[in-house]
Amino acid sequence: MSLLSLPLCTLALALLLGAGVIRQGAPLVVSCAAGALVLLPAMGIGLLFRRRLLGLSLGLLLWPMAVVAAFPLYFPGERAEALASGASVLLTPFGLRLNAAQAKAVDEFFPGAGPVRPIAPRAEPLEADPIPPPQPIVLVDGVGSGDLVVVPYEGEGRTMTVPVGLEGPKTQADVGMIFDTGATLTTVNHATLTALGVTLSSKSPEVTVRTAGGDRQSHLALLERVWVGGMEVEGVTVSVCDACADKDAVGLLGMNVSGLFRVTVDSARQELVLQPHKKPRNRVADVAPWLKLQATATRWEDGRIEVEVRGSNISDRLIKHATVGIRCEDDWTAELGSVPPGGTASAVVSLPIGSQCVDYSIGLERARW
Repeated sequence: MSLLSLPLCTLALALLLGAGVIRQGAPLVVSCAAGALVLLPAMGIGLLFRRRLLGLSLGLLLWPMAVVAAFPLYFPGERAEALASGASVLLTPFGLRLNAAQAKAVDEFFPGAGPVRPIAPRAEPLEADPIPPPQPIVLVDGVGSGDLVVVPYEGEGRTMTVPVGLEGPKTQADVGMIFDTGATLTTVNHATLTALGVTLSSKSPEVTVRTAGGDRQSHLALLERVWVGGMEVEGVTVSVCDACADKDAVGLLGMNVSGLFRVTVDSARQELVLQPHKKPRNRVADVAPWLKLQATATRWEDGRIEVEVRGSNISDRLIKHATVGIRCEDDWTAELGSVPPGGTASAVVSLPIGSQCVDYSIGLERARW
């Protein structure tokens, strides 16, 4: 009986782990809670029997079965997705995997199976050594070497999937991403970020993401680098979105990356031609979530108004320059200069005498890492 209870306990543990991963819970809390929810009730059942060993065996058999069967009552339509996410946590260290079809088959074996949301693909186990970025195909017809690169894509319309290189704190990976000019930010699923070594917490910035299932809050993460066709983009902010991935792509390549290039689509060849813009591009979309702004306005007796703008960098990257706009009856700017990781910078702007700046607002206008 103990041999039969082992796979059921593992299945229940994977489900509860997956539910926590989908909701972006802290890894340690999710792991401890999942283990406690599987083992403690089973041990409690064992205490009801005089023969404790027999009772524990029954508890480890019946309770995990109840967890698996009752899971759809509390998380409708998520059992297959939770199983796939939880299994990736448990099996990756052993070099094993559970794909979407297998997860769906297990889900349909138990009662309560119904329509499910698309299962986000699990990131493949990543090599410990860095993976070199994709090598570009250079066009030299009338331009300098390296000015243009060609990137092949699969699909058509809004489902163009392109090869992209991602680098996190621990390692790199070559993945497929959907080239989406309608997405402001690049999105990556949770499993891939975890494999890259990205750690999310409740303090991570959040953004509202529009998906097929409606608007939802999503945490933001900061990747070290992204390569498109061998062209490197440093410090890319991504939103965590499992629903934005499919079987061929780990997420969407948004405008905070593709907007750094002039893009031409050759549908006949199924290729994207990329040319970097000559002037440094504004990186506000990537920097703004990590630079927290505050301002204080002081009106002096002589009629002057001074606005002190403060910026706090909550990222681990140096912000080389930040320009903050001040808006009231007219527009002014405050130059914060560089803001160190975890540090602050400030600037004071004196508005002209006689300015009637009763209500004002501030916003990041230009920034770069």
